[in-house]
Amino acid sequence: MKETFTRLLDLVAYYSLDYKAFCAKIGFNYTTFMNYSTGTRRPNNLELYEKVLSTFEDISAEWLLRGEGEMLKHIKDIKVLSEADLISLIQGMHKEIVDLAKENGRMTAQIEYLRGKYKCQGTSSSYPPGMVAEQEESYSKED
Repeated sequence: MKETFTRLLDLVAYYSLDYKAFCAKIGFNYTTFMNYSTGTRRPNNLELYEKVLSTFEDISAEWLLRGEGEMLKHIKDIKVLSEADLISLIQGMHKEIVDLAKENGRMTAQIEYLRGKYKCQGTSSSYPPGMVAEQEESYSKED
């Protein structure tokens, strides 16, 4: 159980909490916790670990109780990208932004053309029927 308590202290350090703040956050008796940390009492209180796991939902129970796996649940789900993959991703996002900016420019030009054609001032109430989208209508890019 000592190893489990050591992992618990790692968790406290990870969240940059002092023992008093940690105990307050999880709702556990500070004096009891200090007795565990100084070795006055054995840390065999399952209530402590239950409170930790219910308060810090991103902490892996396997890691805390058994020492297996990663401390954070989501660590195993993170895909590590290489520098080349990151550059490719950024370039793709840049191209998409440029394409959207061009589309925005075309649409702005079309709006100005239609305003001139229909002699509209620019408020939605002055557009001819059918030129203003209903609020309920959803516009999304089809793949």
